[in-house]
Amino acid sequence: MKDGGDVLRILRVALKRKRDTPFKPLDLDSYGSSLMKTSAGTAAFKDFLAEKSEQLAARFGTLAVERANAIIATHNTRVNQHSKAVSGARAELERDEVAATLRKYKALQERIAELDEKLDEYQKKAQRLQKKKS
Repeated sequence: MKDGGDVLRILRVALKRKRDTPFKPLDLDSYGSSLMKTSAGTAAFKDFLAEKSEQLAARFGTLAVERANAIIATHNTRVNQHSKAVSGARAELERDEVAATLRKYKALQERIAELDEKLDEYQKKAQRLQKKKS
């Protein structure tokens, strides 16, 4: 029987390749085939994987779906928060724009009132000059 470290090394390489090709079967025979055929522990582990692979795949698939759902939920929460922040910022900008426009409007109203007073004053002056002339 070979060293247990060899078995773990081969299993590690096999699992890394499995991670890169998740939809292909895990074939331990292609990794150190002489070790696989001579090691009783490896053979037992291989049998275990063969028997439990569907359960493992279902469990890890469920975990992957749960993780994906959690990521989606987090994304949706962030999108909603962002949308609320954008709406809040727009409302604040709108209030600021209204306030600035209102200040300009009041300033223009005051200027119009001043000019109306001057116009009245000049019209009265013009009337007095008309009366003197006639």
